[in-house]
Amino acid sequence: MTTEHFILHEGPASTSRELLLAVGVWADQLHDDIWVYNQGWMKDADLWKEIQKARWEDVILEADFKKAIQKDVLGFFSSKDTYKSLTLPWKVTLHFRSSLQPH
Repeated sequence: MTTEHFILHEGPASTSRELLLAVGVWADQLHDDIWVYNQGWMKDADLWKEIQKARWEDVILEADFKKAIQKDVLGFFSSKDTYKSLTLPWKVTLHFRSSLQPH
């Protein structure tokens, strides 16, 4: 199924182009949501809300290993300008897995 949208506008085409560009830029940004890949990229606000509840205190790991992970994570999030200056994508994937079930 294909959905098409039209903007009907009298006047210079540049006005419509500027609007479409602004909408596209806004839609591409994150607004209290997170990009998730599930047979295609989509934003997920519910997952974002759940992630915000996460606390380092809830992570049960050997102390030195936990500190090393925290250092890597916090270092990554403070390095955006470095990635930008090197024209590298500022992306990271963190996978934490546990066989423990929540109570």
